[in-house]
Amino acid sequence: MTEFIYTAHPLDTSGIPKAATAIASAKPILDDIEKVWKKGAVYNKYKVQTYSHVYANADGSSSKWFARISIHGGGGDNISWDLFVKGLLENHTENETEYIFNMEKFDYFQTERDDWTGVHVVFKVPMFMNPRDSPEYLLATQPDPDIKEFYIISLPSTRKVYSGHSSARYASIEHVKVLDDGKIKWTLAVTSDEKMALLPAFIQDYVFVKIVTEDVPTFLEWAIKKYGSD
Repeated sequence: MTEFIYTAHPLDTSGIPKAATAIASAKPILDDIEKVWKKGAVYNKYKVQTYSHVYANADGSSSKWFARISIHGGGGDNISWDLFVKGLLENHTENETEYIFNMEKFDYFQTERDDWTGVHVVFKVPMFMNPRDSPEYLLATQPDPDIKEFYIISLPSTRKVYSGHSSARYASIEHVKVLDDGKIKWTLAVTSDEKMALLPAFIQDYVFVKIVTEDVPTFLEWAIKKYGSD
């Protein structure tokens, strides 16, 4: 199996890997996070641990990655495996519009692949800035129905942004797994080519990490309200 290299460089449909290849190539990144990535701050009441790392690309460039890891379930917090399946794995993008505050809308587009879905997401931005488009290929899959583990992988697409909009390209790997003790480990790793004009790099990094970690409480509070604790 040929390894797939994750970057924020956009792909046409011929560059989309098979689902099995995407998952196999994601596992080393996920395994590296707690072993070799730089540990960052902990955010919000869910104790979301952040990490960062820079990978060298084959073309001589580099990709800066950020990750978050949180552990859920137990202790009467009303967070279950089914809640993650219903809210995160199933109807993934549709559900995001209900809890991601700056996600304005999305449209589907053809990928010519049965395992990947084309999704063109539009994000709201502050006044006097152009809306940001993120066309992506989305894979949401539970490889083994008997194992409580799933992946949501997004890869940037070469699809053109809408007229008057700017581009924000991301690659992300999301992984949810039930641990041996019954608790649920939720991991997200993401790299982006987005640049925030006029902001120093360290402030851009802070803002990006802040946005990524805020998805944890917003998702969980929305999902608990929508689906309950069962």
